[in-house]
Amino acid sequence: MSAILAIESLSIAYQTEKGLLRAVDNVDLRIEDREIVCLVGESGSGKTTVANTILRILPPNAIILDGRVLFEGVDLLNMEEEDMSKIRGRKINIVPQNPSTALNPILNIETQFCEFLKHKKGIRERDRCREIAIDLLGRVGIADPERVLKLYPHQLSGGMKQRVLIAIAISTSPRLLVADEPTSMLDATIQSQILDLLLDINRREGLSMLLITHDLGVAMSACNRIYVMYAGEIVESGSTERVISKPLHPYTIALIDNAFLSFKSQGIKRAVSGEPPNLIDLPSGCRFSSRCPMAFDKCVKERPNLVQRGIDSVRCFLYHDASA
Repeated sequence: MSAILAIESLSIAYQTEKGLLRAVDNVDLRIEDREIVCLVGESGSGKTTVANTILRILPPNAIILDGRVLFEGVDLLNMEEEDMSKIRGRKINIVPQNPSTALNPILNIETQFCEFLKHKKGIRERDRCREIAIDLLGRVGIADPERVLKLYPHQLSGGMKQRVLIAIAISTSPRLLVADEPTSMLDATIQSQILDLLLDINRREGLSMLLITHDLGVAMSACNRIYVMYAGEIVESGSTERVISKPLHPYTIALIDNAFLSFKSQGIKRAVSGEPPNLIDLPSGCRFSSRCPMAFDKCVKERPNLVQRGIDSVRCFLYHDASA
């Protein structure tokens, strides 16, 4: 397989009134052709910043400190905006976290679909647009697409809105789909249906996917490989099977415990104990050390490097002296 996306040494900061907030720090991530990769971590860990960097939709106070984002071998960060706009929404599309805010409340679904197709595919004929929209809405599991096209967002359930957004996202036959917490605003039953839909699209359309989630349970059911992110850093990566069955980093272990506790207690989650570090005033040692039950003196004083163990990686002193 060849990589469709390769993020190399990416570092992103935000300029704030209190100082420079390092949201993403030296992140490497790779997605192969037709692969589903999960980026997992708590809220505030930097996952959405990675997604927004890929799409080049960072806010004005964001600063790209270092790194490259290679899509089909071309660095998106060096592109002129005119060229980037030909990739964004065409070759790379996003499924947003909150379907209710992503759709325009004053336009019906047909108008929104046709506006997107007009701008991204140059399709101006209303009948042709309707034909494409009806076909795509049917392909994402909407039973009566002709009726739905006439409806407004407030007339649709959360799951239906997300299906509409997924249909719009695949309408340009993208190579890469970035799904940013696409199930977090939905109830458990609908979450499962949307995940199944995304898996089916991956198989049927042959596109690659970056699935961003805070829930390792979601990652376990959907992804080929997992990157675990904490306080702006990748702390572990590997195949989904290995990460779930034999996690290495203490933070990954805590996330897995949380996922299985949630399953056993009908959705009641507990937070990983303690608080994440201040990204404006980062500690000199391991960023997880204050919350880690396995931490020792070195963890507080020194920052661990990302250690390769075969095709996997882990950022933890417990593995610095172990052979790969």
